[in-house]
Amino acid sequence: MKRTLRNGFFALTSIFLVSLMLASKSAPVDKTDAEFLQEAASSGQMEVQLGKLAQEKATNPRIKAFGAMMARDHSAANADLMKTAKALNITISPELLPKQRRHADHMSGLAGTVFDRAYINMMIDDHKDDIEQFEETAKKAEHEQVQAFALRTFPVLRMHLDSAIAIRKR
Repeated sequence: MKRTLRNGFFALTSIFLVSLMLASKSAPVDKTDAEFLQEAASSGQMEVQLGKLAQEKATNPRIKAFGAMMARDHSAANADLMKTAKALNITISPELLPKQRRHADHMSGLAGTVFDRAYINMMIDDHKDDIEQFEETAKKAEHEQVQAFALRTFPVLRMHLDSAIAIRKR
């Protein structure tokens, strides 16, 4: 009798724990979290595009190298973001948002040292904004997978900002 009760208790406990895990995985994602992921995806896509553009158009070898780093690091962050979005059943648009589209369009029309100066200044400004958003999301996101993505990506953004500032100082 005791064995039957104990087995029944373990079975009910197991069912309860599994249902909790399933509920947490299928729980709807907060609108703010979904918007953050979409904004981060658009910004990351722009960073990859502009990084490739910097490798072609920049006259300063340090800016060319910075562009290569941006393309590489943001491609990896974008892949991580897409995995997070897929796990949360969030569809991310492949299109740039209007702000990022304007930046990309503006930069594609520049060349030479004008491009170099505009690119590095844009990278500093954008990374300051991104760091603020990622820091806020890491603290306040409703879904822990969104928080974890922000925490994983934050140090890379900080390193990019520091690198861009160092380049601008020279």
